[in-house]
Amino acid sequence: MLQYFFTPYSFVILSFDKVCLLFLVGELVLLACVILVGLFALQHCGTHKVAFMFAPIVIIWLVSILYIGLYNIIHWNPKIVHALSPHYIIKFFSQTGKDGWISLGGVLLSITGMLDQEIDLA
Repeated sequence: MLQYFFTPYSFVILSFDKVCLLFLVGELVLLACVILVGLFALQHCGTHKVAFMFAPIVIIWLVSILYIGLYNIIHWNPKIVHALSPHYIIKFFSQTGKDGWISLGGVLLSITGMLDQEIDLA
């Protein structure tokens, strides 16, 4: 039951993983609490208004990640685009078989951040 109380807090803290280096732990906790209190204070407006308010921030964030990623690919290693070829995944599954599918499930869980949740529930 206690894990459901700390879940919103932990997701806010994890969203600051790169910013953590700039703050002390106490400041980071304070910042996370301010964000959570602000979100809960706006909750009475309805999710559509909160989403409308955060949509430009999310769009700016996603476009920034896109351009930074494209710049780094073009500048540092343009050959990485070859990894999008289906040849490599076919080769991987032909060599690993069922274990390859299991490892792919682990990759999916780690990307979505649910690997920790699965371990806690197990």
